[in-house]
Amino acid sequence: MRVAAIALLVALAGVASSQDAPPPPKAGHDLIDGQVKAKLADLNLKAAPAASDAEFLRRAFLDIVGSIPSLDHAEKFLADKSSDKRAKLVDALLASDAYAANWSYVWAGTFAGATGDGPFADAVIYAVSKQLKPHFDKNEPISEVAKAVVTYTGKFERENMRPGQMMEGYDDGGIALMYFRWQQSAGRDLPMFLANKFSRAFLGMQISCAQCHDHPFDKWTQEDFYGMAAFFTEVAVRPIRKEGVQQPIGYEVLENKMLGKVRGLQIPDSKKGRVKPQWLDTKEEPKSGEAMRAEFTRLLTSRANTQFARAIVNKYWAHFFGRGIVNPPDDFNGRNKPSHPEMLEGLAAEFIAKNYDVKWLVREICASQAYQTSSRVKERTTDQEKYYATASVRALTPEQIMASLITATLKDPSSVSLQKKGQYLKDFRFNFGDDEDAELTEFEGTIPQALMMMNSELIARGTGGAPASGGTLRDRLRERREGKAGATRLDEILDTRKGAEERVRAIFLTTLTRQPTAKELSRYVKYASSRGEDGFEDVMWTLLNTSEFLFNH
Repeated sequence: MRVAAIALLVALAGVASSQDAPPPPKAGHDLIDGQVKAKLADLNLKAAPAASDAEFLRRAFLDIVGSIPSLDHAEKFLADKSSDKRAKLVDALLASDAYAANWSYVWAGTFAGATGDGPFADAVIYAVSKQLKPHFDKNEPISEVAKAVVTYTGKFERENMRPGQMMEGYDDGGIALMYFRWQQSAGRDLPMFLANKFSRAFLGMQISCAQCHDHPFDKWTQEDFYGMAAFFTEVAVRPIRKEGVQQPIGYEVLENKMLGKVRGLQIPDSKKGRVKPQWLDTKEEPKSGEAMRAEFTRLLTSRANTQFARAIVNKYWAHFFGRGIVNPPDDFNGRNKPSHPEMLEGLAAEFIAKNYDVKWLVREICASQAYQTSSRVKERTTDQEKYYATASVRALTPEQIMASLITATLKDPSSVSLQKKGQYLKDFRFNFGDDEDAELTEFEGTIPQALMMMNSELIARGTGGAPASGGTLRDRLRERREGKAGATRLDEILDTRKGAEERVRAIFLTTLTRQPTAKELSRYVKYASSRGEDGFEDVMWTLLNTSEFLFNH
């Protein structure tokens, strides 16, 4: 009896222990939602309702591919009744060529956005993005993108270079031109410039303060800074010359170990010896005989260096939410604490386990309830946005404005030449960009911005104010009567949607990615019906000039 009783107790203990065992840790979007909900409960904040399908559609398109959805995409998605259509949409966007093009451009802006506002600035960003795009096409780990940029050797070579060229056909030399621009800016301080540039891009740390003195409110010393800069003393950027041609015809980036023969850098006005290359946190030095930039990337992307994963997770989070878990997202320091530290650490650990797979990260962010929260609230506070109780309302970047206008107004976006896109983007950058080509998180409308939108050639072309062959609005209407007009989205709507109500609904979808309210529908149908085709052109022009069009919400 006693043996049987003991056996029963052991069995019951086993059952109890299995029942009391803690649940497995949450991962991915479950981790995000668990942490966000817990923080909202602690702060007594109530989450906004879930975003509508139309809200989610516009937001996902802008965040993943950099443009609003086309009319076709909007109608198909909103008509889909399947319960998993949001996940399928994200997968489809990640598999598209537009995803790779957009994110190669985002990262090119991270690197080259500070090259200044000179005539080559846009050309550099464009060329770098073309060179990065194959990495995103193949969904290579983001660590490989870091290695490709940091350890780059190669050349940009082209005769008769002209300022502002988009450099079609020269996709393999943009990074070389970028290094040359960096050297122009930094001069002899190129190693220090690169240490700060790559620490900011890949570690989310601004260590430049320590170039002149110990960091005022972080642990980095001047010696730490020069230890990071010393990894870049072998970088050489030299002009490529051709006999009989006065100006260089290109630039080459190469490893020149003679430059770094005496390893280390001398701190100005310091009596100490040269500072040897050493990693910021661990003080680890490069392996003997190895190229120092390669050693920098080895230490940067090592799985032991969790700051790389934290910084990348935070950068993507800021892109999708309008603010970082650490905010600003490129300023990790002792005073700038994360809003959700456990979430950041958990996502970074998973990101490392997934071998730095950014598509995995995007899927998990987009699948979270936090990302799918509505921005439509009666009142919003700083804390509501900071702790993700409601979606933030974010100003579109100049690139997103241009791409969205092309998508909204033209049936075939590829009909806009690269040169024309360059001209449009220059205007949008001038009026809507900031001084450092950074991502916009705040927006204050100005009179020049409003005037630019009202007089935009792109908007006029898409709404009937500019005929395909040039000339006046009368020429445009003549083209329509003769069947020569048909390249715009408005032409398609007028040709395929017969009723005024149906046309107004389609115009709302192609511009604002939503259906009109009953009041809007009544007002715009009444207006357009009284003016014929000109009325529908006015409706579309008006919606493109609303502030709603200029925001991701």
